Amino acid sequence: LLDRIELGTQTLQAYRDFAGDANAVQATEHTGGLVKKLKSTDPADTLIVTSIQKMCRLKDEEEGLKAHDLETMRAKRIVFIIDECHRSTFGDMLIDIKKSFPGAVFFGFSGTPIHKENERNDNTTTDVFGDELHRYSIADGIRDKNVLGFDPYQVLTYHPRKGQKVVIPTTDDGPPSIEPPEQSSAGGSRSSSRSVRKPINIREYPHMTLFNQMDWGMIIYDEVHLLPAPVFRATAEIQARRRLGLTATLVREDGLEGDVFSLVGPKKYDVPWKDLEKQGWIATAECHEIRIPLDEEDRMEYAVMGHESKYQFAAQNRKKEQIISMLMTKHREDETLIIGQFIPQLEAIAKRINAPLITGAMPVKQREVLFKQFREGEIRQLVLSKVGNFSIDLPDANVLIQVSGMYGSRQEEAQRLGRVLRPKRNGLLAHFYSIVTRDTLDQEYASKRQLFLAEQGYHYDILYEEEVAGFTPAIIATTAAPVRRKTAGFLN
Repeated sequence: LLDRIELGTQTLQAYRDFAGDANAVQATEHTGGLVKKLKSTDPADTLIVTSIQKMCRLKDEEEGLKAHDLETMRAKRIVFIIDECHRSTFGDMLIDIKKSFPGAVFFGFSGTPIHKENERNDNTTTDVFGDELHRYSIADGIRDKNVLGFDPYQVLTYHPRKGQKVVIPTTDDGPPSIEPPEQSSAGGSRSSSRSVRKPINIREYPHMTLFNQMDWGMIIYDEVHLLPAPVFRATAEIQARRRLGLTATLVREDGLEGDVFSLVGPKKYDVPWKDLEKQGWIATAECHEIRIPLDEEDRMEYAVMGHESKYQFAAQNRKKEQIISMLMTKHREDETLIIGQFIPQLEAIAKRINAPLITGAMPVKQREVLFKQFREGEIRQLVLSKVGNFSIDLPDANVLIQVSGMYGSRQEEAQRLGRVLRPKRNGLLAHFYSIVTRDTLDQEYASKRQLFLAEQGYHYDILYEEEVAGFTPAIIATTAAPVRRKTAGFLN
């Protein structure tokens, strides 16, 4: 059932192309033709494309339809497939059809279902059609290359005035914080303390006055995607003849990517990661999403807990530790990083595989000792909290296993893949594994995290728990380009 003529024409042709010569797909020019096909015993009349408007007219004594004709049709096994079913949530047509065919089965398809937050007439799509049977999101389509990737952001023509007050996020018990703290509690909140926003005048910082006294020729903002954050935005006040911003991940979860262009200027150059891979500037990487279930006992607990706790519970699925052990066996000769969000989970993993754990609580000097040992091959595995997202130099790392992350952060996903993208000798492949708990918020957030990388040309091969044992990772990239860096790290 369709609700527009254009959709009917398009759907009829699509069904006929798919059916081929084996099955007939019938059109209906008018209500009388629809009645004739519904009463027919010809097998060629079993698949019909028609409008919801025609179908809702099939009532007793209407359009020439007699009661015995309606009973003849009701006696058949009828299945209704309703396209754009969200539009059937608000009117009376579907109600009339259900009254006319009380024994029929109804399936609805929609790209924009009606949920509680946008319900009308006290109805949602679930109220009308029942529970969701399957979901294929835009994120899935982008990942599978069935639809083009896109980047929805607003470009603002705004520049903060000199001396303007900026808002710095602070916490009640500490200094300004850019990211939520590493989580070690069992709760599901994103921060362990209440966030407070306090206005601070940039003139209160003496060094800003020093910057503004100089006649700067050029300012180069590295990691320019961070510039819209309040604590960094103040640096946009520094006056210079030219501004240049550099980033490999122009994506933010607060939707302020467009502010980069108003603070620095228009985009001058952009190159997809896959092009850099083909040219040998970064390593070839294979991405895998490994989906594992919850135990039956944990699934029951997950089902009844509050929404805020569900992600943290699913992300710390204990079965992930078993998958890590299996992957470590397959990559025993590789340099492997294991990274996650939740400290208790990482502590359990580090203990299981007997590897050092680096968190924000570890002194910087101690971290550098471990990084040096990793670079020199003394240790082959490191377990990292989110301190591994930025600014670590481990060029030989070629395997990264992600066990949990910052909800649906596309930025973090890209940064973590970047940890293993330094060019490898002899075309050695990099491997990125994301272990998620299937049919939970963990899987839902994972699909959001992958959007930016999908736009860059990466795709995730899906593995299920039972498939991991038989999986053999590739070693050499089949289309590897010559490495464009010398051993010392300088460009040729």
